[in-house]
Amino acid sequence: MNKEIRKLLTITALIAFAEGLFYNFLELWLTNNNMSTTTISRVLSLCALITVSVIFLCSNVIKPNKIKKFAITLTIIRIITILSLFFLYQSGLNIIIRFLIFIDYSCSVELFASIYPMITYLKKEDKLYAKKNLIYEIFYYLASGISGFLVGKTLLNYNVTYNTYLIFSALSLIIVLIILINVKIPNQKEDYKNLLETVFQKVRKDKISILYLLYIFFNNISFYALTGMLLTILTKTLELTPNIGAYVKLALSLISVGLGTLILFKLTSKNNYLNISIKYIGRILAYLIPIIYLNKITILIGIVYTAITSSAYGHILDAPYINRFNKEEQLTFANLSEMLGYLSRSIGTYFCGLGIIKGLKFTFIIAFIFTTICTIFAFLANYYKERSDKHDRQ
Repeated sequence: MNKEIRKLLTITALIAFAEGLFYNFLELWLTNNNMSTTTISRVLSLCALITVSVIFLCSNVIKPNKIKKFAITLTIIRIITILSLFFLYQSGLNIIIRFLIFIDYSCSVELFASIYPMITYLKKEDKLYAKKNLIYEIFYYLASGISGFLVGKTLLNYNVTYNTYLIFSALSLIIVLIILINVKIPNQKEDYKNLLETVFQKVRKDKISILYLLYIFFNNISFYALTGMLLTILTKTLELTPNIGAYVKLALSLISVGLGTLILFKLTSKNNYLNISIKYIGRILAYLIPIIYLNKITILIGIVYTAITSSAYGHILDAPYINRFNKEEQLTFANLSEMLGYLSRSIGTYFCGLGIIKGLKFTFIIAFIFTTICTIFAFLANYYKERSDKHDRQ
């Protein structure tokens, strides 16, 4: 593998580790800052909405030949923001805390989105796209496991709290900054026009891309309606302790990553229709059970199936659509899909907060409806993509 690609994948792992340490317990960190469930739900929803605006702005301002400098700037902003949050913990300055959370969340999304376009300047491949995402999730969940194990314990005479992880997140990002500065990206031409407008016009005339973006939109609503505040559901609704809830969340995630690795190397190009069916039709059935008969076991069935199929079948379904675009359009199209994705994530997380307050049957009904719609678009997108691929081969 190319040396520079290895650097970028290492950066991906470190970004994931930094986010896994802090974001795994973000809901409980916010709770310790005297924020209610309703407030936390609104904070997470607003994070997603603000991210949409940031992505839109970056799509219009950042050119492909500036992407490395852009990623470096985002990393510096994140380091400063996370260290500021560390010192503001339980200070009572919750307006400032929420503002800084918005900044870090938005920058984290855009920083991660910038990695694959840099990789495509070196090599463009569906499996490489999936590997990058799986590496992110493996190290995110590794950090989640470490944070869940250490929280509340004494380490070198220091009591480990949720706030402790902010320091380690900042250290991980400092290493990211050092490696990123030393990454060598091939020179790119500078005469780019408005890529967002160009890509938007291209998407508008492309049935496959439209179906894919609709699939992304409805999938995120259904997914985050159930998992947008998963740790809160596990601790408040299912009455698990924070540590046990974190371990349950981690175990589900590791199973999903394991399945994703198996599918990536054994099944990726063989049966997309089967993969779609396992992921989405399986979820529809898993949501029907708690809708008909709601208890802790049926709730767990829905949560477990949703969680273990997230990594296992997500990236292999996305990569072929991302890679249909030229390398100079990669970041822009990724940003367009991210904008829709985070808009729908905001809606889903809002529904999740409502479900915790009104009852989880409401959440499962929402998830069922939007998963059904999502499944239709997933099948249609794959059908037309296969027809297009067949035509291209002829």
